[in-house]
Amino acid sequence: MPVMPSIARVVLPNYTNEEAAYALGLGGGFYHRQFQEIVPSDPWLVNRILNCTRSYLYQKIGDIFPQWSGLEIGFNTAKDYNHLQKDAKAVAPKFIENIKIISKNSGAEPYFGPGDCFALKKAGSLKRKIIQYSRLRRISVEQATQQIGDALRGTIIVDHEEQIQDLIRKVNEWVSQEEGNVVWKNGFLEGRDDGYVGIHGKILLPFIGPKRERREVQCELQVHFRSILYGSMDCRKERMHNLYKSEDKSSSVTKSISQLTFLSGMASIGNICKVPEKLKELCQNTAPFAKNLCKNLSHPLAVACNGNLGLPRNKLPQESGQVRSNFLAEQEKQGIKVERKYIPAKQLTPTQNEINQEEVEYLINASKQKVFNPGEKEILVSAKNDDGKIYVINGNHRFVACYALGLDMKVVAIDKDVHTLLDELSHFPGVKYSSLEEATKHQK
Repeated sequence: MPVMPSIARVVLPNYTNEEAAYALGLGGGFYHRQFQEIVPSDPWLVNRILNCTRSYLYQKIGDIFPQWSGLEIGFNTAKDYNHLQKDAKAVAPKFIENIKIISKNSGAEPYFGPGDCFALKKAGSLKRKIIQYSRLRRISVEQATQQIGDALRGTIIVDHEEQIQDLIRKVNEWVSQEEGNVVWKNGFLEGRDDGYVGIHGKILLPFIGPKRERREVQCELQVHFRSILYGSMDCRKERMHNLYKSEDKSSSVTKSISQLTFLSGMASIGNICKVPEKLKELCQNTAPFAKNLCKNLSHPLAVACNGNLGLPRNKLPQESGQVRSNFLAEQEKQGIKVERKYIPAKQLTPTQNEINQEEVEYLINASKQKVFNPGEKEILVSAKNDDGKIYVINGNHRFVACYALGLDMKVVAIDKDVHTLLDELSHFPGVKYSSLEEATKHQK
């Protein structure tokens, strides 16, 4: 990395002033001339403060329902990109109008771009995404078209966390009146390693087609705080989006820039704090979540949850024994590569956002006492994902224990993307589901 000037020695772009202030209070930092962003000198400290700030805001916002389970809420009626774009155009006026009404009634601001120009995905972009999605998931273009969720999209900008529950309730009521479906994902709980936060909704919106038939379109609705997104290209969300488009997503420098940027944005929400010292104090006083390690972001092992797919345990199919054998045989019958090997736990990423802290502690202690090795029991992993990650399908608790111990894990690597794999497994005969509490039945 080239030598970069200290923050104090350069004239910074105005949009980086808050990031610079936080970096100086959290170990210092540098101005990266190429990226035109602030790089923290102590990314570990920034990561810890970021995690507990996310935890604090998650507790303030609360759970959002209905939760995004990872399963589909329904499909686009259209089977090719031309018809999908026509359907999106047909339903766009209703979508845009109602989101604007709901936003106004909630004291929020709707955002669809200048003249609502960002609401509809452009034809070329939509076609490329469908083709890429088809190749990634190894499904037909028709199936990919039916599953695309953002041919029509919008954003609501809020100023305070207190606005969110009322906003979600009003959106849910409107979608219910339209006889559609909606699910939500709270990104403050997701623990993404780039620091990104936001609330994402997936809406299946029906309308009457030209032949008086019922048709449906999936729409994307995001909710962001004004300190993260304010409708300008120099806002934090857009800057980090452009950074990740042009640079290596896995770069430690890129991640540390992104984490610092979103941290400074979160610290401005509701005036949580204006100085780094107050951030540290906040993190010391933030109450940990009961049992769930992923929510106890002050715990040193919470970092193992980073990048998870935000799925609660009771939504993840659990398989073992003959059910697993049958499922693997079915994959090989489809021509999918299935490989048994050892992988370092720190190269894996969990799928679920619930990890029972007591269970992990039990597994760690049992391993240290030579009772058993949690890395020797085979787990299923998804080994073909466009983000380059290897996702743990089942065995998330053993994964966290091995992560803590620095162990390799015995895996069955399936050459298929995680979403397709979870969907197929959820419909496979014999799979079971269990809650976080049931994870206390020690997984030897």
